[in-house]
Amino acid sequence: MHFCLLNPQHLMFRFLRLLVLPLLTISSVAVAQVDFRPGYIIQPAGDTLRGEVDNRSAVRSATECWFRQGAGAVRSYSPTELLGYGLPGSKVYRSRLVAVPDSSALLPRTYFLDVLVAGATQLYYRRDSNGYEHFYVGTGPAAATELVYRRTLTTSPDGSSRYLEKNLFRGTLAETFSACPAVQQQVASLPFKQSQLVAIIKLYNACVGSATSASSQASAIPRSHVTIGMVAGLGIDELRITTNPGFAGLSNADFGTSTQPVGGLRLGVTLPRLSEKLSVQLEVLYHHQRYQNEYRINYSSSTYSEQTRVQLTHIKFPLLLRYTYPTGRVRPIVQAGIAANLGLKAVAEYRQQSATSTTSYSPWQPVFTSEVRTRSGWGPVASAGIQSLGLGGRLLTLEARTERSLGFTHDTGVGSIIWHHQVLLGVTLTK
Repeated sequence: MHFCLLNPQHLMFRFLRLLVLPLLTISSVAVAQVDFRPGYIIQPAGDTLRGEVDNRSAVRSATECWFRQGAGAVRSYSPTELLGYGLPGSKVYRSRLVAVPDSSALLPRTYFLDVLVAGATQLYYRRDSNGYEHFYVGTGPAAATELVYRRTLTTSPDGSSRYLEKNLFRGTLAETFSACPAVQQQVASLPFKQSQLVAIIKLYNACVGSATSASSQASAIPRSHVTIGMVAGLGIDELRITTNPGFAGLSNADFGTSTQPVGGLRLGVTLPRLSEKLSVQLEVLYHHQRYQNEYRINYSSSTYSEQTRVQLTHIKFPLLLRYTYPTGRVRPIVQAGIAANLGLKAVAEYRQQSATSTTSYSPWQPVFTSEVRTRSGWGPVASAGIQSLGLGGRLLTLEARTERSLGFTHDTGVGSIIWHHQVLLGVTLTK
């Protein structure tokens, strides 16, 4: 008996098709949800109105502010309609007209910029819709100049390739720091990193005697939070067999389901710079499956029974992007990603009914040789569930998960696909 692996291009297409729906679900949920928190807006005349501001992603926060007072209607403001807005103790945004030094084709545009450093010289931040980060420096209440760093791949006439860097941000900062030569000299070797930009602008403000404004005038620097936890539950797995035309035997096999426990460890990392609602979850799970089936085979003028049993043991490595609803004691979660599977054991055996007896069978024989067994594979994963605080402030999660993985052989004749359905309970061991 033989097995086959599906065409890799077809697998990639099917993987993308299966992954699109969960990702669209996450996106639509994220867009639809609002997260109003105590905040304020600064009107063009300088008046401050207090109420609630929608805590949005970094991308959307730069172009729109949703504000409401009490039970009043929600109003949307663009960057040209406000001087700024904020969430006390968390985020501060100011409306600034920004310019790009080396691009005359890009007209100046007004954004809500995240204030990283306040003072005589300010450092601002924005993430665009393509996920790229932008930093700006400003010395006044209205305009800001982008700190430009570009890295491009070029090919020389001899065919060799190398990267060229344009550190235009250093010239912009050197001009800005003209009042403090001691700080200005440090710009020549300054790397283009947020932490370095924050540090040197704070240093310049101290040099020129500008009080580095109170923390309420600048956003709190978001930091990733790492958690370690355990996860355990029950897996219900379905093995599906497909055979090539003319292949007898397993064409009639229906293995049904395998119900076995599953468990392991989980590592979670939040992504506050992208969104406070997003995190990455990496798990290591032990998973065993056991299938058995008996079926009838018609061969020539004879009909006989055949039995097949399959045992699979894997270490699974799911990598998931999680969206968590931002409010409430019990918060919905949605996840999507991929799972890599490392095979520890793959045993598939069959036996046939004796030609002389309807009750006895031949000895068990391997379905395939060890050379055609698949030791590793991957598949798309999606899940939905809830999250809540448990005893001692530890996070509890309960989720229903579905995964589609490849079979366990790369020979020809027969293909196999496994659907994994799991109910999992997780608890963090760290706070």
